[in-house]
Amino acid sequence: MYSYLKFLLVIGVILLHDTSAFCIPIDKNNAVSEEYIHTGEEGNDHSTSNNDVFNEAESYSNTETNYCNIAKIVALNKITAKSQTLTFKLGEAEYFGNVEIKIHKCLKNNNPYSPYSSILITVVESKTDEDPITIFQGWMVSSNISISTLEHPIYEIFAKDCL
Repeated sequence: MYSYLKFLLVIGVILLHDTSAFCIPIDKNNAVSEEYIHTGEEGNDHSTSNNDVFNEAESYSNTETNYCNIAKIVALNKITAKSQTLTFKLGEAEYFGNVEIKIHKCLKNNNPYSPYSSILITVVESKTDEDPITIFQGWMVSSNISISTLEHPIYEIFAKDCL
């Protein structure tokens, strides 16, 4: 329970923090280093405060998980059997057929024994003469697509990678 709350706190800090760096390092214990939280970059720590939640953070050389600014997904039209690999920058939206896909966050695990990417995504379907409907909003994980999948009669969308 503690690790889950800690993960939620880290996600909240990341969402509120400026993510101008390409990838934000996170250690094995799902903690962003205190140095990064105070400065937004490695080194140049001007803060003297010490937050107990981030005391377990290890050095940057031991990081296995990063937040990245570019996401790759695979979109499939089940009717025409056409698939396309789409590349997004965070916050960017793109249409595939009549669905709009928007990427909010991208998390990459760099562990060579269990690599995966998790992408926070919103999919909105737009039909003529109807209001847009959000058909999916949540995390998609590349290592196990059955955990969080888009259930739609025409489209299938899978997380592929974070860059």
